[in-house]
Amino acid sequence: MRPRTWMDMQVAVLAAGALFAWSIVATDLYRFTLTGGDLTQFRGTALPNPLLTACFYGALVLTVALRWAIRLQRRRDAVGGEYHLAWLLLAGTLFTLGSLAYQCSAWSGAHEPGGPAVCTGGALLDPLQTPCFVGFLFYLAGLLVTLIAGHSARRRRATAAADAARAAEPAALRARNRVA
Repeated sequence: MRPRTWMDMQVAVLAAGALFAWSIVATDLYRFTLTGGDLTQFRGTALPNPLLTACFYGALVLTVALRWAIRLQRRRDAVGGEYHLAWLLLAGTLFTLGSLAYQCSAWSGAHEPGGPAVCTGGALLDPLQTPCFVGFLFYLAGLLVTLIAGHSARRRRATAAADAARAAEPAALRARNRVA
């Protein structure tokens, strides 16, 4: 695939992930306010405050990564930016993996339908059906596409440098021949 195609795919994956994450946060916020919660309340509520959930922070990081990817897409030389974006997405992937591990441990302790509410306000039925697992998949896909896009951009830059050197070589030989 062409380098720009990988960058377009990167933006598409991160946009889908951010949209998914913010839809979960909006749903949590709706549930939270239906139960009488106020965004300034952080304790003593029936459901966790959406501003304190892993989904909210995951949505923030995916939005930052999406904005970053769009800016890289518009630049010509995106090699360094892709490298740092990959580190951000790796951190997000590890964060969601940690949240998923916490949910798995809570699920294995209860292991009954209608068990403890974890992360979002719903009951935890199976950790692989939670928004955190889907978020983990979005982060992982974004990380993999970013690594491929960065590698592709590095190859494109190296090829352009080699082509420029080859184009400059005959001119340097002509100049040397004129002097002699």
